[in-house]
Amino acid sequence: MQKPIALYLQGRFVADRITREDVAKGIGYFRDALELDPGYALAWAELSRAHLNEAGYSWAPLDEGFGKARMAAERALELEPDLAEAYVALGLVQMNYDWDWQRAERVVQACAGVCSRECGSAARRRGPGRDPWPQRRGGRTGATRRGARSAQHECPPESGCALPCRGSSR
Repeated sequence: MQKPIALYLQGRFVADRITREDVAKGIGYFRDALELDPGYALAWAELSRAHLNEAGYSWAPLDEGFGKARMAAERALELEPDLAEAYVALGLVQMNYDWDWQRAERVVQACAGVCSRECGSAARRRGPGRDPWPQRRGGRTGATRRGARSAQHECPPESGCALPCRGSSR
């Protein structure tokens, strides 16, 4: 019998390939991990991200995919209120499905305010020096990025956090 963390890591590995088959396979691994440990917040957050990809690439019906993504992100936040990955997933649902820019900005601010370890892990996934909130539709992106920058936080230099921090050039 595999441990939940092994299933989570396998899910991340395959889902990050972002092909229809691999995202579906990743969802299966995340569900298996959650079956063994329903309180595994990080697995809920990654399940949300996988459902975001499914819906975003039209591999699943939009309402269904984004609905599952929202539910999984909200469950992750219930379990672990400081989990940046869950904030990122919820914010992406609000930006890409709800088109609710004000709520998405509040989620960006909440994400920037969580502990530096969590912020760093979510931001590093998108790559060093890259905006954790990718460019989006309708020219509204600048305001969302400004919201993230206005909610700057402090991280120790060794955290590797890619979010803008007070007193740094990032």
